[in-house]
Parts: sequence; structure tokens; C-alpha cells
Amino acid sequence: MNQLPDAILYSLFQRSGVSLLLKKENGSDFTAVCATDRFLYLTQTEDQILNNKPLLDLFPPESPINHLLGLNKVELKDAFFHQAKFTLEPYYLKAGNDQIGRFPESWWSVSYEGIGHNQQVDDYVLVTLTDITAEVNNAASQVSGLVITENDIARDLAANELIKLHEAQLELIYNTIADVVFMLDVEAGPNFKFASVNQSFLKSTGLTEQQVVGKYVEEVIPQESIALVLSKYAEAIKEKSTITWEEESEYPAGIKIGQVTVTPLFDEGGECVRMIGSVHDITNQKNQESEIRKSHQDKERVIKDLLHRNKDLEQFNYIVSHNLRAPLANIIGLTGLFESLEPDPDLYKQIISGIARSGRAMDDVIKDLNYILQQKELNTEIKQQISIQELIESISASIGDIISREKAEISLICNNIDTIYSTPSYLYSIFYNLIINSIKYRKAQSSPLMHIECHNLGDNIEIVFADNGKGMDMKRNGADLFGLYKRFDTTVKGKGLGLYLVKMQVESLGGKITAQGEVDKGMQFTILLPKN
Repeated sequence: MNQLPDAILYSLFQRSGVSLLLKKENGSDFTAVCATDRFLYLTQTEDQILNNKPLLDLFPPESPINHLLGLNKVELKDAFFHQAKFTLEPYYLKAGNDQIGRFPESWWSVSYEGIGHNQQVDDYVLVTLTDITAEVNNAASQVSGLVITENDIARDLAANELIKLHEAQLELIYNTIADVVFMLDVEAGPNFKFASVNQSFLKSTGLTEQQVVGKYVEEVIPQESIALVLSKYAEAIKEKSTITWEEESEYPAGIKIGQVTVTPLFDEGGECVRMIGSVHDITNQKNQESEIRKSHQDKERVIKDLLHRNKDLEQFNYIVSHNLRAPLANIIGLTGLFESLEPDPDLYKQIISGIARSGRAMDDVIKDLNYILQQKELNTEIKQQISIQELIESISASIGDIISREKAEISLICNNIDTIYSTPSYLYSIFYNLIINSIKYRKAQSSPLMHIECHNLGDNIEIVFADNGKGMDMKRNGADLFGLYKRFDTTVKGKGLGLYLVKMQVESLGGKITAQGEVDKGMQFTILLPKN
């Protein structure tokens, strides 16, 4: 055993009762230097076993002596590094199978004191164990009107320790749980003040505890959400039940979407005094749902575009097989006839004239196809806000001579809509073709009238074109109205391109067009275009 050099000091040390002297080693470890005989007796250990052995290895980890010494606390290090002298809370060491050594079943007090050695401070820590059972019993006997036994005190202290443990565990859970948790004090009004929030609340919102705790909800919750929040609090109090809702709010940490749940707590008089709330963050879930919806919408657009392109290919195939094939067949037939006939100048002129007409017909079809393809490419043009009034004025100026000659009238009514966000060339072409058609297919002896109305329909704009022209038998011809090269009134010069282009351009802008009409009662075209 490491003897202290001074015999007197050693004698005093032995008289100190149940004591253990520890020495600091490297880092923050401690080793047993020596112990009093009383300590060795009670713990049933030998002095050579203690010699320079690490403190945490002196006794089994679950041994009551370890709890008695408070080895799971930080006070030991505080004593060593600050020369502090303090006493742990009283500990009741009970008898039983888990008891070690010769300790009696009694109350013990353990003190730690940092001491110096050879003018050097913080070299040693003196641990002293004191039996305080008599003091505890005396204190208990002085409580008037109560009979308190040693076991009663033990149970009370054990209960207090258990309560402290549970409080510590609850606080740990409160501050480590992933969901936002908050508590509100309910004041007269009612007014709601934050009494407590957990760490997830602060992390989720980006606010500090000083910005939340002790503040009214109006000072913390974003203005856009406060009306909803207060109405839900009022509903929970009125119904005296838990209320749940979804809420989207923007905090310094960003936009958060949460499933909020609040539960009111009432006093004995039925007054709501507190509310406990939690928020389950569903921002990622909602973003994923939004991405899925967007993905489905993208797929639907792709499918719609593929179907539209397939329809265009079928239309083009029809043009190639009919509109181009017919003049080509004429040319082939005429050239064959030219080769087989005897020379005849007049007949040759007729054949050459027929070949020229067929060639021009082929050229017209090719030009039409090229024009259609050019129109499709215009959809890459940058969209911009377009004034409807200015658009109609521009079209009216370009066909001013026709309007003047035919005494046509164009009227416009727009309900709170001045502009349309769209592709300028497409929108111009749509308006131009529908206006010019209303003039071309006018009724005899009547001045053409075109009335245009615009309506705001949520995310869409509705544009209605109505005229007083010849109209059409929609039951008979409505299915082919927007077809390429489809013509139903041969008394008017045209190719059957205009309405085909209108439909193609409207659909390219993400909209749709429908038509209604009756013979001699005019036509009405309704276009629905997305605002964005």
C-alpha cells in the first residue's frame, strides 16, 4: 500500500472514518491510492487490491457501492478540477442479495473534496462516506403529527429520484422526438401564448427559443396562416376534443407543410387553461405527391402530343395519297398519252396545259404543307402579355379595305381581362382566321357582324367568337369542320386551311376549341386557353 510519508497525517487519515483517497492520472482518470481500514472492512477489499487500481474497476458495475459513490455523476471531476467540496444526496443502502461487503442497511452521505499535494493543487480527491441514519431518524421524529419510519423516508426519496428520472427521460424524449411539439398557455380572450416548444419546433421553423417562448401565437405564426390556426384552436375548445388539420406556412427555415394536431386541457371549472400541440412534417410527402402529379400530367401531355402527332401523320398521309397523288396521276397519264398519239399541235397544247395545271396543283399542296410546318415551328416563339384590344385593332387595320367594302362590324367585350399571356403569332393567326371567315361566309344582303367576348374562368380564359353569317349544318358536317382541306361552301373561294390552322394553334397553346352553328343563324366558336 502506498503510505503517506507523514505518519501523523496517515493517522489522521485513518481516523477520518470510511474514506478513500484518489489520485489523478493521465486525462481524467482516477486511481485508488489508499483507503482507511474502515473502508476496507466495509467493502471487504484488500489494500493491495486497491493499490493504483482505476476507480471504475474497483467494484462490479452494478454494485450498490458504485451508486453510493455516484460514479455516474460529473461531481467527481468537478471536485478534482475545481477543488470543490460537496456532498451527494443521501443514499439508502439496503440489505439483500445485491449488497456487497459488510455495509449495514442504513443511510449514507458521500462527500468529495479536491486537495493539493506538495503545493500542487488538484492532485488528489478525498472521498468520505458517513453513516447518517441517526440524523435521518431524528429529523423524521421531529415532524409533528406524522409517524415516519426509515422505510417511509427511503420510499419518499426513492419516489423523488424516480420522478426526477422520469422528468429527465420525458425532457429527453420531448427534445429528441422528430415531430414538432409545443404547449400553449390559454389566457382570457382567449389569447394563446407559447409556454414551451421542443427542439424540432426551433429546427423546423428556423426560429430561436427567445423568439417563440413567452410570445403570443400572432407574434410567431405567419400572417397568412394565423386566421386558420386561431379558428382551429377555437374549434378544439368548443368541441373539447382533439382537432387535426393541414397547414402550409413560410418560416425563416422555408415553406413547411404540416399535419397539425391540438388538444385542449381544462381545469376543474371547465375553463381551457392549456393546449398541447404537435406538427407532423409532411412537406416531403406533399412535394413527392406534387412531383407525381406533375409526372402524370407530363405523361398525359406526352401521350396527347403523340396522339396529336399521329393524327397529323394520318392527315399528311391522306394529303400525300389524295391531294398529291391525283395531280401526279394526271401528269403520268397525260405524258403517256403524249407519247402514244400521232403528232397533233392542238392536242399537244391541251396535254401540256393539263400537265401544267396538275403541276401547279401539286405545287399548291406542297406550299400548303410547308406553310403548316412553318406555323408549327412558331410555337417556339417566346410568350408575352398581349393586349386583346390592340390585337383586334391590328387585324382590323390589315384588312381595313375588306371591312370597309363589306361594311363589317367587330365588337369586343372583355370582363376584367385586358391581356392574354400567349404566343403573339399564334394568337394573331387564330383571331385573324375567325374574323376573316365571319366576313367571307356572310349572309347575302346582310352586313357581317363579329362579336367577341372574353371571360375569366379560374385558371383559363374563355374567348367566344359569334357571327351572323350563313352558319352550318353541324349534324352533317361538324365532325369534319376542322379537317385539312375540308370545305362545305364552294361558292366562296378557299382551300380549307383556315380552321385547321386555328385548331392546331389552339391545341399547341394547351387549349381547345369547340363550335356551334345552324344554317342561316351564324356560327359560334368557343376557345379555352390556359392563363399560364
